[in-house]
Amino acid sequence: MTSTNGPQSFTRDLCVHAGEVAWHAENQLDGSFYGEAPVGGMSEVCGMVIQLWTRVGPERFLIYLPPHTVMWISGHSGGTGWYADSSVDVVADLKKQEAELLERDGEMKTTFIYLPQDASKFRLLTRIQVATVPTVTATPTTAPQLTVTATTQVIAKCNVGGESVGPAILEGLVDGKQTVVKLNTGSKLTLLAGNCFPFPSQKALDDRWPNYKGEFVAKWPDGVVVEK
Repeated sequence: MTSTNGPQSFTRDLCVHAGEVAWHAENQLDGSFYGEAPVGGMSEVCGMVIQLWTRVGPERFLIYLPPHTVMWISGHSGGTGWYADSSVDVVADLKKQEAELLERDGEMKTTFIYLPQDASKFRLLTRIQVATVPTVTATPTTAPQLTVTATTQVIAKCNVGGESVGPAILEGLVDGKQTVVKLNTGSKLTLLAGNCFPFPSQKALDDRWPNYKGEFVAKWPDGVVVEK
C-alpha cells in the first residue's frame, strides 16, 4: 500500500453532525465511472473524511476534506464521506479506516489525500475551491456582515483510459507507436493505456520536459514526440 504523509495540524471547527453521512455515491459495479461533481461546501463548518475507489488499478483513496472547501472529482467508481469529528485526530482516523477496508475488501493500492496540500497528487481531482477564514465586519449603524472569500485552483488531471488535462506528461502506445505527449495547461487528451504524470504548474512541466523528452528519445529512437 502507498500513502502520503498527513499534515501537522488541522483547522478545528465545531461540528454538530460528526459521524453522519455527508456524501455518498453508489458503487458502480458495471465498470462505469462518475463524471465531474462537487463534494463539500464553502459555508460548511464540518470537515469530511471520505472513502473513494476506482476500478483503474484498482485503487482506493482515503481523503480529508477540510471545512469551507469544495473539491470537484471525476472518474471514481463510488464512495462515502462522513462529517469529521473535530476532536478526533484525522490522520489516525483514516489509518483506522484503512485497516477496516483491508479486512473487508482485501489488499488494494491505497493513497491518503489531505487537502488542500495534496491537491496535485490526487489524480481524480479536477479543481478545488478553498475559502479564507471568515471575517465579520460592522459599523455602528449596520449589523455585522459575514464575508467569505475564496480561491479556486484548477488541477491537472491524469485519467488513463479517459480524458487527461494538462499540465501533464503522458506516455503510451498511440496507433501502435510509442508516444510521449507534453500536455500543456488546459489542453486535453484521451490515452487508452500507458502512464500519465501531472504537474502542479506549467512552469514545473516546462522545467521537466526537456530531460523527460531526452530520456524518451534515448529509449525509443523511433518514438513519436508531441506537444499539445
